[in-house]
Amino acid sequence: MKLEQVFKQWGYEVSDEFRDFDYLCSREPEKCFYIDRFPQLINDFNKYQQEEMFYEQVKNNKISEKRFYAEELKFINILKKLWLYNSVIGETNFCEIEDKIIKEALNYGSDNNMNLFKDKLMRGKEQSFTLEENNLLEIIAKLGVRECVYSTLIFLDYKIVINVYSMCFQVYIDDLSKLSLIREVICTEGLYLRSYII
Repeated sequence: MKLEQVFKQWGYEVSDEFRDFDYLCSREPEKCFYIDRFPQLINDFNKYQQEEMFYEQVKNNKISEKRFYAEELKFINILKKLWLYNSVIGETNFCEIEDKIIKEALNYGSDNNMNLFKDKLMRGKEQSFTLEENNLLEIIAKLGVRECVYSTLIFLDYKIVINVYSMCFQVYIDDLSKLSLIREVICTEGLYLRSYII
């Protein structure tokens, strides 16, 4: 199933701009959120810079791997918990990224592993996929948090769209009756569901 089909089932007219989070926020800001390490927007940029984490900092020995991986695991666990209760489809730019970059981000050395992941993620020429394997979810999450690959996941049963990239996921919740449950899953991991509306 393609993402466009899901959005149409939810009653939306689908256009290229529909996938854009800013467009969703301008249309229904009350349904837009961020999964973030911080409970609210930090206005002091200097302080924010001192606490923000990027995988590039790990590679350049500016922050410890242990600290980064501990934070990364929180984001992975949230996706895994939501995945347990939902059918998940998604799209990714995985196949557009050079194998060398992906291997470096995942610390993999074998071309066989890379080809296996590509085959599982991308059957045929379409970028849409169904996510049925825990290990693929973990790979997508790691590549997203490490800002290597951009993926959009739709958790069909809860009607959630999550853009997986960096340590601040963009979230669109079509069915706000699930808001409390989603917030509980996120808070249990020590992260926050921050509202788009300030």
